[in-house]
Amino acid sequence: MIWIDIDRFKQINESLGHQGGDEVIKDLAVRFRNRVSGRAELSRMGGDEFVLLIPKCDRSQAQMLASELTCTVDEAIIMGT
Repeated sequence: MIWIDIDRFKQINESLGHQGGDEVIKDLAVRFRNRVSGRAELSRMGGDEFVLLIPKCDRSQAQMLASELTCTVDEAIIMGT
């Protein structure tokens, strides 16, 4: 399982407004799904939190995926702000 909490999301909402923040969250969900397609189940847990359930995944694979998702978040935040 990988838990994703979007850092600085409050700042995104403050600069783009809640509607803009919602668009960033939707964009992230699409990006996450594209990155994990066929490998994991993605769910939104709260405002800026997601969880991935990854069957048959060892620690090394989970760490690699977490790194990929960190890049995905950074890319989305740069584009969204």
